Amino acid sequence: HRAWSSSFPAPPFCGVRGGRDAGMSVPLRSGLPTSFKREGIRYDLPVDDECKATSIKLWSFKRPHMRAFHCAWLSFFISFIGWFTLSPLMPLIRVSLGLCTNGGWDVLDSADDCICDAECHRSIDASNTIGLAGTVVSRLIVGSLLEWLGPRSTAAWILGLCAVPLALSGVATSIQGLSTARFFISMIGASFVPTMYWTNSMFSSNVVGTATATTAGWGNLGAGFAQVLVPWMVTWFTVSRDTAWRIVPAIIAGCMLVVGPLMYAKSDDLPAGSFRELYAAAGANDGRARVLRMTAAAFKDPRVYVLSMLYAGCFGTELVMNNLLATYFFDFFHLSLQDAGLAAGLFGLMNIFARSLGGIVSDASHR
Repeated sequence: HRAWSSSFPAPPFCGVRGGRDAGMSVPLRSGLPTSFKREGIRYDLPVDDECKATSIKLWSFKRPHMRAFHCAWLSFFISFIGWFTLSPLMPLIRVSLGLCTNGGWDVLDSADDCICDAECHRSIDASNTIGLAGTVVSRLIVGSLLEWLGPRSTAAWILGLCAVPLALSGVATSIQGLSTARFFISMIGASFVPTMYWTNSMFSSNVVGTATATTAGWGNLGAGFAQVLVPWMVTWFTVSRDTAWRIVPAIIAGCMLVVGPLMYAKSDDLPAGSFRELYAAAGANDGRARVLRMTAAAFKDPRVYVLSMLYAGCFGTELVMNNLLATYFFDFFHLSLQDAGLAAGLFGLMNIFARSLGGIVSDASHR
């Protein structure tokens, strides 16, 4: 057993998904019915009977609790940057893809000269919608996979797989090709699921609202950061405007490919260690059957549908705004690409505090 620190001793029992009453269906080989004996482990934070932290030390990066906290929001943050990399670049992209009625870069001197008629707007709107649709499918799949693979593996795989369509989006020559890439890029929105699962697994009920809201909010911050950063990245390259925007997605994809493996190697699924190793030690080898049982139980719970409607109303609005604002400011207020991105980014940057406030209020209500 690794010693995390010398501050707070772990309780004698730390379950795979909880403490003494975790209710594991498969008994441990050690003979303990529902939990792992974890003598000798000491944590940097005070913990409850399930080894979940009962406080948050924001500037700490020590394993396992705070390391998981920072890895969770960072993976979500880079995911959102990737998801919305193309949104502030649409004024350039529509010229490159020949959507302007008055021609492409061979005719126009700047993106400001583009005349985007009704057909042009319909094509972009359809692409924006497709660029959000993939997350609906991927979140359902990822939610089930989490029960089998654990949050670290799932988050790393999402970053790695979705980096491919993001990098390839730069070779699109038509709006159809771009929209196809955006559909697969949007699957990266499923990174929200391991972020929430991970944080819930590490923090106790007295602070879990603040912890989950902060990791989610700081992750969402990536959308605002992308709106500000990406338009400036286009100016870094001494190449044509048609080529410059195509380089940017590849750079962001490269960052995703770096963050995923680092996050996996330097963090833990649960306070007691690796998700799959703990299940294997417990003899719980029926992973697929367990996933099916848990998924079926979720679909039968009416609270799932109530929360889905609430989430669709609030987060759905946020996604639409992140997708449209930069182009809106560019077209209707005639801002430069960089200024339009900055104005649009202010919306997403609100997440640095706004979402955490919701978690703090939630924890206060719980107490």
